[in-house]
Amino acid sequence: MPKAHAQSLPNSKFLVFLNTPHGGLNEEYWAPRTFPTGVRKQFNAGSLYGQIQYARLQEIATTNGLTSMWQSFINPYLGKMNILEGFDIPFYIGHHRGLLGTYHNSDQLTASDIDATKWDSLDYFLSKSTAFDSSGTHPLTVLPTGEQQSFFYNSTGMVRCPTAPNTAHALFASLFGNPTQSTNQTDPALLKKKSIIDRVLGSYNSVVGSAYGAGKRISYNDRQMLDEHLTGLRELEVKISNQMAPQSTSCTQITRDPNNVSIQMTYASYNIPNEQVKWDIISDIIVNAVRCGSSRLFSVPLEPCNTFPVNDFHEEIAHQHRTASVQDKVLSNYRNSARDIFTTIVKKLDAAQGLQGGSVLDQGLVVWSHESCSYTHESFNMPVVTAGSAGGYFKTGHHVDFRNPSKPMYGQWGDSLGNAGIHYNRWLANIAMSMGASPSSFEKNNQRGYGPFGAKYRIGTNGSHREQLGDLSSPLPFIVA
Repeated sequence: MPKAHAQSLPNSKFLVFLNTPHGGLNEEYWAPRTFPTGVRKQFNAGSLYGQIQYARLQEIATTNGLTSMWQSFINPYLGKMNILEGFDIPFYIGHHRGLLGTYHNSDQLTASDIDATKWDSLDYFLSKSTAFDSSGTHPLTVLPTGEQQSFFYNSTGMVRCPTAPNTAHALFASLFGNPTQSTNQTDPALLKKKSIIDRVLGSYNSVVGSAYGAGKRISYNDRQMLDEHLTGLRELEVKISNQMAPQSTSCTQITRDPNNVSIQMTYASYNIPNEQVKWDIISDIIVNAVRCGSSRLFSVPLEPCNTFPVNDFHEEIAHQHRTASVQDKVLSNYRNSARDIFTTIVKKLDAAQGLQGGSVLDQGLVVWSHESCSYTHESFNMPVVTAGSAGGYFKTGHHVDFRNPSKPMYGQWGDSLGNAGIHYNRWLANIAMSMGASPSSFEKNNQRGYGPFGAKYRIGTNGSHREQLGDLSSPLPFIVA
């Protein structure tokens, strides 16, 4: 297969940031709600934050599994993950592209809702941080796989960070250069290694599609059963392939996959076998880039992973997510993302050996965040899932709920939003610090944390999030090692 050369660097921290648009998934689907006796414990975080609830993910999963979204495919990696609840953007932001701190990039936010301080997205800040890379110019790779969160400010205003090329081979070349030898695509050895899924892909597409559109030839339930069967076959293939493939610690030659798949956002129906092949290839590129220093910053925006026909996802699904039948579809989308994208990236990072030994996953951080919480347009109890410890900065293997039962939170119209947790700016600051940045390098106007502050805090009489402003550059309670 084609080879390419990359710079050989020692182990370094990395950040892979995934984001899903819209939100709208019920909390009990992405975070555990059933705990075996004695598994859930408390950590006293002081009078302001109260008793933080936590439990080990592996102990939760031994009883009934984690949730209906997190199925057995994630079990091997629970010890290196965290499922975190209770991060709040405590002002109304609506639809936005601010998960990395650019809150001004919102469709609903007005100037009176937020202070005027301009913040680059956190990934862009790290690309210019001498603490992250002594050169102060580390490559930031923004994949064209969805609606991006990566922006910076210049004299003209907010600017979108450049995106990576939209095919697998062009992305490979941008990170490692062009291959030094060509590959005969009809080589019998390559055909012999062809995936079972690839061999039946034509038949699959014929069954699930028709001249009248996807899903018209077989029922939705039958397609789900077929997709689950093919997913099981794919997982078995990957397991066997990983066991047979030798692990190389060299960066002098990197193998390029012969499939030059498109990686550009399409908003088309999610074809599971095709998407699994695509994300296998993307994940391999991420792993090799991280290992070898070609890029240690990846922003990976996702699109809805719907296997069902839909004309307008925003109106038909996102804005109808409280309807039971629609919520089932939202859950299906998230399960596809969890299985085929998040877990694939984590699995490959964990299997890869760093240039100085150990798992590549352990030296960095994978974050999966979401535009909104269980209510689209809202941003309380924002879903956050991580893998990796950022070189030991974070404890791993836990479900942690930062919400304080004594601190009720209300919306701008007086509606209950549950209990207040921890300001999302503090979470962003902790990501920055886990990558080596000091608070003095990112704080602005004597304000703590990473990101601008909202003027309309949606809190009851106790003003919980305002009370936290002095702590926003401090290590998070419990979860920071």
